[in-house]
Amino acid sequence: MSLAVYRVTASFPMGEVLSYQLRLLANQIVGDIVVDDLAKIEKRINRLLVYFKIASQQNWVRAANWAVLNFEYIKLKQEIDLLTKINTEEAIAVEEKAVKNISLVSHNIKREAKVIKEPVPKIAGLSDRQSNILTEINKRRSVKNADLVPLFKNVSDRTLRNDLTFLLEKKLIRKEGVNKMAVYLSR
Repeated sequence: MSLAVYRVTASFPMGEVLSYQLRLLANQIVGDIVVDDLAKIEKRINRLLVYFKIASQQNWVRAANWAVLNFEYIKLKQEIDLLTKINTEEAIAVEEKAVKNISLVSHNIKREAKVIKEPVPKIAGLSDRQSNILTEINKRRSVKNADLVPLFKNVSDRTLRNDLTFLLEKKLIRKEGVNKMAVYLSR
């Protein structure tokens, strides 16, 4: 999308400050995605949408270009909102679990209870890798495809996506979001 912003702003008059601002924000959003700073992304997208509105009123570029850029950035913002919601719910769940696993002993010394891993039952028709993916999703409660890549060396990103699709079809997991922002959750 950053490249699309560059292409659209190439039609602006030479030296136009708005062109620089649009390009800068688009690049910053890409940088924030890389470092996973969801709060900054949302603020910058809001600012970028305002700049789109200002730029579209200048009639330097066809209105259809602004409509497409607007749509794509709004879609990205919705995916960020979804991830923020999932991360918040996950943090609350982790905190609640941590509180349950702590017991107090004499002198108010905190001691954590041992966490017992529940084995995922072997489901007929699943490969070992698919079973391991299912175990990982159940353990973490949610994963992205990119989270699985380091866990399965010598397995392509495409193969992992195919395994996730298979698990989705079997209704063993669920998916929220699209493309690289998709998050796979346990049922």
